[in-house]
Amino acid sequence: MAASPFILEVKARPAKTEGPRSSLKQMPSYYIQPQLEMVCTGAQYCILESYHPETQQASFFLVKRDNIMF
Repeated sequence: MAASPFILEVKARPAKTEGPRSSLKQMPSYYIQPQLEMVCTGAQYCILESYHPETQQASFFLVKRDNIMF
């Protein structure tokens, strides 16, 4: 069992992009990678932050562990 039911994943957006992600739909890896990390750590949730350094803005997503995938 994990020490915490939550893990944190921070993704920085590349320079010259509009800002942080507003959706995970165009980036399946942004969903799959936290799923793998939750399996490894035993966590049930991942708080995924999409950070845009140029504008210092961020979007946050709560990803729940999908036990059907693994």
